Amino acid sequence: MFSTHLEPSCSICQLASAAWGSVESQPGGARQPVSSRLEAHGDAIRDTMYARGDGDEDDVLEAPSSLSPDSRASAASERGGRVHAPPEQTRSDEQKGQRDREEQKEADKKRDREDERKRELELVSRLEWEREMEAKRAKELEVEREEARRQELERQKQWQEEQERRREVDRLAQAKMEMERLEGLKREKQREAEESKARIEAIEREAEKLNLERREREAREEKEKLAIKVREEAMRAQKQPESLPEREDGRSDAEQSHKTLSLVKQRKEQLRRQFENQFNVFR
Repeated sequence: MFSTHLEPSCSICQLASAAWGSVESQPGGARQPVSSRLEAHGDAIRDTMYARGDGDEDDVLEAPSSLSPDSRASAASERGGRVHAPPEQTRSDEQKGQRDREEQKEADKKRDREDERKRELELVSRLEWEREMEAKRAKELEVEREEARRQELERQKQWQEEQERRREVDRLAQAKMEMERLEGLKREKQREAEESKARIEAIEREAEKLNLERREREAREEKEKLAIKVREEAMRAQKQPESLPEREDGRSDAEQSHKTLSLVKQRKEQLRRQFENQFNVFR
């Protein structure tokens, strides 16, 4: 294995340091032993180190895998422990290291793409879950809003029904008051009508009484007049002689008096009957 100690003046150490920095700069790179990082970076630098024969005796370097043990021993004996790789092997190792690096890059890219796809899938899944939760929450909110609207409509309906009941009660109370007022007016009109009827009846009775009294008085006066007239006629008839000269019309005064008396009696009887009829009517 290669020592972890690097000398700034050594060209191989500079190459190793550059390889180390290149390995550390790769994504996901972690600090590893120098030889591991050199292996991860490629075999070209190691082959170059073998070819140049640099390094101390304490630094044990692995020879390229393409060299046989005899070749490595021969090279070590010729160079005092240093192994020198041929240029063809160096180029082959460089190409192999390049391929390995490219394969590693492709593998890293593939892993990065897979990680990216995983992250995208996780993100999509997260977004879908969030959309589902958002849709569920929106549905719940819509249900809550519908329930709130239904309750509000129910409250408005109950309030309107209560207002309608109150208005109906007010209308019934007003109708009752109006009926009571009309009943009062009716009773008042009936009382006034009864009073008016009583007054009219009293007036009629008074008028009938006055008429009856007036008619009785008139009847008495007429009767008295007739009685006076009858007495006067009777007295005149008594004063006349038994035989009286005939009048120019051929009738005697006795006949004329008798006729007059008959007329008086007829008139008296007529007045009496008229008076009785009127009296019966008033009665």
